[in-house]
Amino acid sequence: MVFRRKKRPISSYRRTKQSPKRRVQKRRVPGKTLRTSSEPKNKASLRRKKQITHRTRGLWGQTKRYIILILGGALILYITNALFISESLTIQTIQINENELPVNDHPIEGLLDSLKGSNILLLKTNDFEYYLEQQYPQYETLRISKNLPDTLTITLKTYPVVANLTVEVTDGDEQTFSLTAAGQTTNYEESNIIQADLRTIIIESDQSLGESTFIMTQEKIAFILEAMQDFEDRFGMAVLHARYFDIERETHLWTERNFYVW
Repeated sequence: MVFRRKKRPISSYRRTKQSPKRRVQKRRVPGKTLRTSSEPKNKASLRRKKQITHRTRGLWGQTKRYIILILGGALILYITNALFISESLTIQTIQINENELPVNDHPIEGLLDSLKGSNILLLKTNDFEYYLEQQYPQYETLRISKNLPDTLTITLKTYPVVANLTVEVTDGDEQTFSLTAAGQTTNYEESNIIQADLRTIIIESDQSLGESTFIMTQEKIAFILEAMQDFEDRFGMAVLHARYFDIERETHLWTERNFYVW
């Protein structure tokens, strides 16, 4: 027996409704421009732009490298010319100032005359300062400075006068000097002694002395002056002068009451 499937009536057939297509809206990312589907991507143009950008950067990098090399070479040539070839930085003048006053024909200028013509930048002033300090101990300050482009300046400062020195010579003669803090005799100036109210030190000598003669060390001068001041502070008695004996290494203080204190 054959069974046949019944046909559905036409009125009962249901058509499925087609759902409308939804448009998917792309979100905009900050900093990026959305490309619509209608804009085709041209890979060849992008590749060409990258090549041009890379080529431009490479050309600028090479140019910058060449510029740096040229400037570096020019700087090296300038320094070499200034130090070893050109005479623009060579010593031509030696200027000496003593106690803030310019001095002409100073003996130091003769000692440094051999430096003329040498490069001022390569000169080591410390070595020459030490040499001059050994040759001229009468200066409290001795400095060498470079005044570009071609002048060497020597600044000298003498030791201050700290006492009045009287030298009693064996033959009966008597000399008067000013005594600096370095223990060196200098020209006596009575006005300076009175204004500064300096102490008086007396020594004995077998022969006459001249200026710029070293009599005693700085330590001895300091000891004598301190002893005079200390005695006056302790006993309230003025010290008129001090007599120094080099061989005996003794200092005698003559007071206002006419007696010596050893």
